[in-house]
Amino acid sequence: LSHLGIETHYFVRRDRLWGKVFNEEEAAILDERMREHGVIIHYKTEIEEIVGGRKNKVAGVKIKGTGELFKCDLVGMAIGVKPVIDVVKGSSIKTDRAILVNEYLQTSAPDVYAAGDCAQVYDRWTDSYMLDILWPSAVAEARIAALNMLGEKRPYVKGSPFNACLLFGLHITTIGQVNPRIDDEGAAVLQHLSRGSSEVWYTYPRHYHSAWSSEGPNTIRMILDGDRLVGALIMGEQSPADPLRYIIENNIDISSWKDDLAAGGERLRRRLAQFWYQQSQSVQVAS
Repeated sequence: LSHLGIETHYFVRRDRLWGKVFNEEEAAILDERMREHGVIIHYKTEIEEIVGGRKNKVAGVKIKGTGELFKCDLVGMAIGVKPVIDVVKGSSIKTDRAILVNEYLQTSAPDVYAAGDCAQVYDRWTDSYMLDILWPSAVAEARIAALNMLGEKRPYVKGSPFNACLLFGLHITTIGQVNPRIDDEGAAVLQHLSRGSSEVWYTYPRHYHSAWSSEGPNTIRMILDGDRLVGALIMGEQSPADPLRYIIENNIDISSWKDDLAAGGERLRRRLAQFWYQQSQSVQVAS
């Protein structure tokens, strides 16, 4: 809408954009990019009511708490996905946020399977049962569920979460687990390696360490669990995305070159390029 020259307001319930994905610096980069494109952002603001006008058309929105009215002609909402599981309510099938399934995507009822948005599947990355609302995951789950219904007895192994998007000219990729796991005492279990959008070192909370830098909005944040890379978030220039995804999905031991990740800059880029070249050579030899 902003590209069409239409005044656009964006209401965010939290204090920053995509708070479950971005840290403060990453959110600030996207915030700046959106404002450059004319989007007016309102944080800690929630819509209470869509106000109707003549002929049942939208006339505006009323803000929760203040009652302030914003006049508008169009309202769009994106506040998450809630699985529809009414079909199993009142039955013996166990549910949580969605329908609980085992590794074969079988529910608690014999010969009943679930896949896609309505299923809550085991996630090896967080060691818990999670919703997986991406369509590629739904396709993969449905395939495994169908095979098991045919008697194949094949487990579903959830791949590393992967999402790529282009927002206001800014490429953003998330791989694996991009937020730290919290233990019973409230401490972060995973270690973060991160570097900001310029040559300025940022001060991060405990468990954050700087790892890579580039000019402009190009940033990368890597999440480690011991000697394994379990997640990454790449903003801007995307050349690290493929090697990082391969490392995460294949659970590769990076103990011998963790220092290269922590060093950042050219040393990190050189290490990833070297690793990716070696992998391509191995594939050629195997073929």
